[in-house]
Amino acid sequence: MYKSKSILLVGMLLGAAVFSGCDEKEKQPDIKVENGSLSQIVYADETIGKNDVTFVTSGAWTSAITEGTTKSTKSGSVSWLSIDPDHGDKAGSYTVSISLEPNATSEDRTATITITCNGKNITITVTQKATKEDGTPIEKPVTGVDVYVVGSAYNEKQGNTIAKLWKNGVAQTLTSPSTSKGNMPDDSWANSIYVSGNDVYVAGVFVSTSCGMSIVWKNGTAQSLGCGSASSVFVSGNDVYVAGDDHNDWSSPGVVWKNGVAQKLGNGMDDRVSSIFVSGSDVYVAGTNNRRAAIWKNGVVQQLEGNFGYAYVVYVSGSDVYVSGGDGDKIGIVWKNGIPQSLPASTFVTSFFVSGSDVYMSGVEYGWEGNKAIVWKNGTQQYLTGNDSGASSVFVLGSDVYVSGRADKKAVLWKNGVMQNLTTSNDNEEQATSLFVVERK
Repeated sequence: MYKSKSILLVGMLLGAAVFSGCDEKEKQPDIKVENGSLSQIVYADETIGKNDVTFVTSGAWTSAITEGTTKSTKSGSVSWLSIDPDHGDKAGSYTVSISLEPNATSEDRTATITITCNGKNITITVTQKATKEDGTPIEKPVTGVDVYVVGSAYNEKQGNTIAKLWKNGVAQTLTSPSTSKGNMPDDSWANSIYVSGNDVYVAGVFVSTSCGMSIVWKNGTAQSLGCGSASSVFVSGNDVYVAGDDHNDWSSPGVVWKNGVAQKLGNGMDDRVSSIFVSGSDVYVAGTNNRRAAIWKNGVVQQLEGNFGYAYVVYVSGSDVYVSGGDGDKIGIVWKNGIPQSLPASTFVTSFFVSGSDVYMSGVEYGWEGNKAIVWKNGTQQYLTGNDSGASSVFVLGSDVYVSGRADKKAVLWKNGVMQNLTTSNDNEEQATSLFVVERK
């Protein structure tokens, strides 16, 4: 009897130990972080989290992502952040990777990842800054663009030159003001383009029986500004500015038309204008004054440093004024805020574009064996493809660099250095003179 009681007591003690062991196991956490930061800060251009997060669960787990005060019920429904894996079907150790889209919203943004197992949670907070590590924002991604290029085509069969507009590579003939049926005068040229909203403006010239006419086309409909040559167009708000020469008055041909009304700039027959740019309330014009390269700001002339020459194009970014032209000593020269900048020998700059802190220029290098199209970025030059080529205009949208010009006697467009032929007929000898790129709405 005593022995039986002893055995019973031992059994009870062993049972208590077993139950005690089960209680200890049940007290282990349902989810526990083993490695990785639960609070992470990344920059606008970073697309992965600062580190992965490793955790152990006692069973299956799920995840949810919260942004602001709106909670997502499915992992990944916050469009700019996701995790992998986003769930587990059984107990075990898991490592979660965090992926992000670049932040081009101009604002910091925060998401919270919640991992849940048996009603217990861990949270990972990720903040993506609005800027890169150097403090600059990233370019907003461009999903679709319309590329407009203008120029001219010489038709060997008809023996005349015709103004052209290409939209996304599709050619359109620009008609004269006397007809909308495409009956062109002897010759016409398109020199400059500007796109404002849904309206496309082109400045150019057509030759009538009486004189060469300054023309501005709006959405393909031509308006004559009188005898002369329209070389540049710029739109600011509701105002349309055109720069060129007035051939009705050779004593002072340089003129700017604002909404069709002419304003004389020069005071002599050697005063010409070739380019216009509007920045805020200031109107800048480039040209020639008394046979010297010059710019006008709100009608007041400033001759640029150098010998006899001319200013070909003007571009304004913030407080910086860029001008390209030539003087008596050099083929090409660039002025920044009136100070001449050196260029490689036998090169000429045809346009400027400033994107963020980057300054782009297009141009040409002249040579006995053929010319070469060039694009510069912050002073570093890149030769573009094509034989006997020249670049006429540069435009930057997002991370894409567009350049118009001419190669092998054909109108061409380069996008990020890859050339596209715009010419539609072997009978045509064409050139592209200006371009404008807009994000598609």
